[in-house]
Amino acid sequence: MEAGSSITFPTYLVPLGDADIFFPTDFGFLLHMYKHVCGRDAIVYPHAAFLAKYAAINECRTQSGFNPMLSDYSNMRVFTSL
Repeated sequence: MEAGSSITFPTYLVPLGDADIFFPTDFGFLLHMYKHVCGRDAIVYPHAAFLAKYAAINECRTQSGFNPMLSDYSNMRVFTSL
């Protein structure tokens, strides 16, 4: 498989290590409920924005220049509380 490509499996019951499993989350509703239940604010970052703020992303590049941390998880979000 080519770097940065993805495969859609018909089930989440794949052999361990064959896939990263992400579940759809309504982050707008999660933010609302978190504030209502916990009384605190939170932020949802796109994965690349979170890494740009908190990680050494230049250290994650492969020899070809490809950065899987930025490219492979572009649809992921990170929920952080304040």
